[in-house]
Amino acid sequence: MKNSMTMIFRSLTGFLLAALVLASIGAAPSLMAEDNVLIFGDSLMKLVSRSLEKRMDSDSQLSGVSVVSIGSGLARLDLFDWEQKIGQAVAASKPKHAVVMIGANDNQPMMTAGGTVQLGTSEWLREYERRVGSMIEILRKGGVDKVIWIGLPDMRDAALQTEVQRINEIIKKKAAASAAVEYLDATKLFSTSPGKFSQYIIDKKTAMPVHVRAGDGVHLNRTGAEMLADVVMEKLR
Repeated sequence: MKNSMTMIFRSLTGFLLAALVLASIGAAPSLMAEDNVLIFGDSLMKLVSRSLEKRMDSDSQLSGVSVVSIGSGLARLDLFDWEQKIGQAVAASKPKHAVVMIGANDNQPMMTAGGTVQLGTSEWLREYERRVGSMIEILRKGGVDKVIWIGLPDMRDAALQTEVQRINEIIKKKAAASAAVEYLDATKLFSTSPGKFSQYIIDKKTAMPVHVRAGDGVHLNRTGAEMLADVVMEKLR
């Protein structure tokens, strides 16, 4: 009787060990390695990048790498070469995703190999489109599977707003031409009426006004940055 009980115990023990091994093997595919996310842009991205990094710190699947340069843009690559910087960042961090927000400083002439092109001209628009396309190409060739390019929010200054709308149209066009690029329309998030600057938006859940823009009429405040980071994280996940 004692020997029989011993054999039964051993059989049960072996069964349980086998079950544990099989369970661990079955669980393995659900454990995913971190995907690096390259976050970059001008001063508009500064608060947003911090908010994104904070969220990714507690996310087991995403890890943020930020490159932010205040006062820069695609119009003055002679001062800050974004093409070179992003090429280096992609090579170093091997990101699978990228989040971009840039252009608030690009309401100025551009220097090209053929000379200076003036703001508002067809030559300027073509060159800016080429530079946006070049940035996308650098990301894609570097192994980035998904690019979320955030459009610029509406601006309080009328002259800047005109240029921002032109830049947004270029970004939207280039995003539409690539299945890997998603255009995120910030005007729909941060204006009560897209095309018109708003300091406040109405919270859909509470129906109460929420202050989302900085006092300079250009940047997002902390609340706005947190809201945008939430939207981006939803898209990344």
